[in-house]
Amino acid sequence: TYQQVSWDPTQQKFIIRHRPAGDFTYDPQTSAWQRFTGGPFGGDVNTHGIFPYDPDVGLLTLVTASAGRGVYRLVGNTWQSYDYPPQEAWCTPQSVYIPELKLHLVQCLGWNPRWYKYDAINTRWTVLTGIPADAELDIDSFDYDSVNKMVIAVQHHAGVQKVWAFDPATNVWTTLPIPAIRPTRALRADASAPLLRYDPNNNVFIFLDPDVNTFAGSTGTWAYRYRRPSSGNPVLTVTADNKSRAYGAANPSFTA
Repeated sequence: TYQQVSWDPTQQKFIIRHRPAGDFTYDPQTSAWQRFTGGPFGGDVNTHGIFPYDPDVGLLTLVTASAGRGVYRLVGNTWQSYDYPPQEAWCTPQSVYIPELKLHLVQCLGWNPRWYKYDAINTRWTVLTGIPADAELDIDSFDYDSVNKMVIAVQHHAGVQKVWAFDPATNVWTTLPIPAIRPTRALRADASAPLLRYDPNNNVFIFLDPDVNTFAGSTGTWAYRYRRPSSGNPVLTVTADNKSRAYGAANPSFTA
């Protein structure tokens, strides 16, 4: 649950923070799991998250609970104290890494919701301002589109209801058109991992749409592509169930 899995390219393994069972590595080549100890648990499961891999500092985890609050860096299979976050109240952290800016975009959703740009090299936190009120509170999942250099964020309190694009170079948020064909079952991310993940090899977002109301039945898998237009409003392409539709702001209907 939450953002507790990250890929470590140096080990070629996944790092999993599993409260309260501990921390694990998972090798997809051998299907081998290995537990390692000494990790900062940080109390409840929703008070810690693992960042995407940062090529300059490696893997980081953020703990926001009062017990163990801090940023920790993975050295070998040991978490070492690295930095202290500005957020005093607990929050549920999610983040993406922006390689062109060498920054992490961090969402802290909780009693005092905040968004930060985090320069892990220089341990510098910058509060992000100018966020639309609905985006600040309502975003459940987001990831970075490395082709278009945009962060795409979605609200999925009861299926996908809102979509935003955020330009991390200019700090500009844009509300995107809502595709008529979209996931309808996924609930908010309070007790689930981020459901939106970007595939840079194919320039496409993958969104999982689980039946969380019954925890039974199938999980829908959706593909979602953002295309930056040469002018005018953004254009979205949504692919699902082997059907593709394109949506343009000037033409408020899907066309085959």
